[in-house]
Amino acid sequence: MSSWTLFHYLTPFWDPPIADPIFGREQVYPPVWRKIAPWAARAAKPALLALLGLYILALVVVRQPANALCAFGATYLILPLFALVPSLLLWTLPLGLALGPIIVREREGGTWDTLRTIPLDAGLIVLSKTRGALWPLRDLMGFVRNLLAIVAMGVGAFGLIVMAQALFGASNALPLGVMCGVGVALAAAGAIVFLVDWAQQFVLMGVAALAVSAAAPSQRVALPGAIVAAFVAWGANAGLAFLMLLAVPGHLLNQPVSLLPPLVVLGPPVMYILALPPAQMLALLLATLALREFAIRQIWRWALRAATRD
Repeated sequence: MSSWTLFHYLTPFWDPPIADPIFGREQVYPPVWRKIAPWAARAAKPALLALLGLYILALVVVRQPANALCAFGATYLILPLFALVPSLLLWTLPLGLALGPIIVREREGGTWDTLRTIPLDAGLIVLSKTRGALWPLRDLMGFVRNLLAIVAMGVGAFGLIVMAQALFGASNALPLGVMCGVGVALAAAGAIVFLVDWAQQFVLMGVAALAVSAAAPSQRVALPGAIVAAFVAWGANAGLAFLMLLAVPGHLLNQPVSLLPPLVVLGPPVMYILALPPAQMLALLLATLALREFAIRQIWRWALRAATRD
């Protein structure tokens, strides 16, 4: 199953399938984090405002050369957006708590085999339960979605600034309107790539948590195991991207460790933009997306085999 189909079920932004009895059944179980999620959603906006205030204060207190402020003024405006993005690392806990119990709980109650008698594919049963388990998180996820849309515009603009010399250094003969149009198109493409990358990483972590739920012998094992699995999926994805970057000849790194913060917070695309010329950046980005898609499909197949074992 493709990552886009899985993303559709892992993000409850659409109308709830009221006629789906499996989705409705999942609503009966109170989530472990029910008391935490509303508080986190209420605390998110004040925390972000406080962070923005601290950033503005830092710009006022820390002296910057006038030429640096002029040359990188747009970057200084974009950096606060980077600070606002919630790292996928923070989603290991809610994904593990929400998805860890959904299959093993039915097994412990002796109802999983009964559910499988429903004339639906086993994958659809698992995905319906997944959407039901994540439905109470829809408000928080909706807030993150809107925030990511803003951050994506900042990432696209930042990528255009970083690559401007390489892209337009030899294009002075082009009309200004054409260069502006190309710049806007490239910034939009960068924003889309950032969102696609984030969504695919989210799916990888969610599928890893589902695989643990399908294979775990008990809820006591499934809850921490799903959290760890989501974390391992995130860490393996970030580590592989970093190693792939180091393996590419011609990278612009003097201190590779300096790229770990943007990798942790914003993901591989921003790291590639900072460290590689446009051609190598595009090749490595496509390779990353393809490898992650392969991993998602393999883990999903393994999860289904574990869920349907007798």
